[in-house]
Amino acid sequence: GMLRFLKACCAEDLVMTGSGNDTFVQPASPVARTLQWVRRCVRDNGPILVSMIGRLYNEAHGEHFVNTHPEGITKFLSTRLAKELKFETLK
Repeated sequence: GMLRFLKACCAEDLVMTGSGNDTFVQPASPVARTLQWVRRCVRDNGPILVSMIGRLYNEAHGEHFVNTHPEGITKFLSTRLAKELKFETLK
């Protein structure tokens, strides 16, 4: 039904998270796209170093993370995903 239509016709304009009837939709701003990508990256590869997220972002998007989000990857993650991710300092 509607979800299939959105995925077929609006995939580039919307960011969809969740599945089935629990799918949330929002406009595909650069921040929303990156948040979705980071969540998927951590889910598929985690636990993962922040630097590795940056490297994978570069490989997937063909540009450095800081070019898209000037605050840098660490600040981006800690300000936007602090409630979802657990950050540990390695010594």
